[in-house]
Amino acid sequence: MEKKSTVDNASHKTSNHTDKGRSHRAFTFFGAVIVLFIVFIAVISIRINGYDKVFPNTYINDTNLEGKSADEIISFLDSKYSNEKLAGLKINLICGNASKELPLEALDIKFNNTETTANIFENGNETNIVARAFRFLFCKLHKTDINPVYEYNTSALADAVTAAAADYETEPVGVTFELNPDRVILHKQTDGIMVDRSEVEAIINDSIKAMRFNDVYLEPKSIHPEDLDFNKFYAWLTNDAEDAYYEKNAENSVTVHPEKLKCIVDKETVKNAIEQLKAAEGGTVEFSVETNPPENTTEKLQQILYTDKLSSYSTNYGGTSARVNNVQLAVSRINGYEMLPGEEFSYDKTILPRNAANGYQAAPVYVGNKVESGMGGGICQPSSTLYCAALYANLEIVERHNHSLLVSYLPPGLDATIAEGVLDLKFKNSTPYPIKIAASAASGTVTFSIWGYNPERYSVELLRSGGGYSYQVTRIVKKDGAEVARQKMSSSLYNKPEEEKKEEPPRQTQAPQQTQNPTAAENKPAAAPESTAPQTSPPKQEAPASEAVTQQAPEAAAVQEQ
Repeated sequence: MEKKSTVDNASHKTSNHTDKGRSHRAFTFFGAVIVLFIVFIAVISIRINGYDKVFPNTYINDTNLEGKSADEIISFLDSKYSNEKLAGLKINLICGNASKELPLEALDIKFNNTETTANIFENGNETNIVARAFRFLFCKLHKTDINPVYEYNTSALADAVTAAAADYETEPVGVTFELNPDRVILHKQTDGIMVDRSEVEAIINDSIKAMRFNDVYLEPKSIHPEDLDFNKFYAWLTNDAEDAYYEKNAENSVTVHPEKLKCIVDKETVKNAIEQLKAAEGGTVEFSVETNPPENTTEKLQQILYTDKLSSYSTNYGGTSARVNNVQLAVSRINGYEMLPGEEFSYDKTILPRNAANGYQAAPVYVGNKVESGMGGGICQPSSTLYCAALYANLEIVERHNHSLLVSYLPPGLDATIAEGVLDLKFKNSTPYPIKIAASAASGTVTFSIWGYNPERYSVELLRSGGGYSYQVTRIVKKDGAEVARQKMSSSLYNKPEEEKKEEPPRQTQAPQQTQNPTAAENKPAAAPESTAPQTSPPKQEAPASEAVTQQAPEAAAVQEQ
């Protein structure tokens, strides 16, 4: 037993000695590896110190840019990514049997090769030399892809996709309903079919990156509408009734927004109807309700819309073919104009700028006290005629100016001159209801009629006073023949024509003698107010609350389209 113990101890000592030897050799090996790696990194650091070329394995698409200088990179990019390379190229967007040709010029692609070059050299741009060496080693082992920098018109692409898919795309429609006095009808939702714009954009981006442009096939996908929110729907049904009201649609025409009825119905009835709708073969489900209607219904507002002619006024026009063209053109742009209560009308803006692009021609205009040729000559006759119609319709006049000289087509004091961007005719729909302007210019007659609703049956008279080159206009509103309002509308001061100024006798230089008796001229009574009636008798309407601004003769510098 003692002999065995001796052998075991010797074996143990030999094993310990062997393990220590192995550990020492391993430590020495790894130490050598580390030293060699450090030396390797140091050598690489020394080699790439001041290296100004593209790092290894740096690609743009399939092109390896390794070792190229900045000048070489710019030259390469300019040769591959430029608008010249896109000239004449196109993409066909195909959806089913429909196809839309999209020229690349329409996308307005702009390459930024300077920024692309900066991104290429950003790979390995570390300031620390050791870190740069590690990056160089990494690039030797791994590929780095750089994308060209560019931008393009995404809206043009979206429009082209819409045009190509027009026959296939449909918007999703959620649950709709009809609200009747005694029942509610629910209509099942319908899925839509739309082309994924983001998917198309990704394809276009890949095409630009590779500068390879092939046909793009659009795949319409089913789009589900949002589910009906029961709580919101039930709250809306049972909320208070709301009146129908007038509003304007996208075409700027007055329409009636439907009334909202208050429904009396329990929640379970509505819930069950919605559940039944999901499985309804006919696509509709209805349930009974009790309703409280509002005062103003859709039917009522539609019935009274433009039922009364508030006024109508006409003047006779003529002159050169250019003047006739301008008159008719201005009238056509006003015909059918609709205004909600409180809305303001601008003649200057409505008839558009007076230039050839808008169809206007050169014709006589007033410049100070003289008549000259200018674009849009003649358009002041429609504005003056419309002004008279607005006066008789009892509308609030916001802005009006008389001509510098008297005009021949209507009585003094009733004209309204226009000078583009300077002088305008503006009036407001001061009635509680919408109004519509009906205008025509044919057979030498300009006519403006203003339609609305006049339940009180107000009528309007105009009184003109003054004489020579100074006139005042007063508007009198009557109901059942009795005056209910009187309003001073304007004071007009006109200039004398140059011809009349030349005919005036020279002014006396001596001082006038004093006399106790006034001359006959001084004893002459003032001109009596002159009643001016429209050519078509206007109906009655409530007077506006505000007073019109008194206008004076415009400055001589303004060009007035007579």
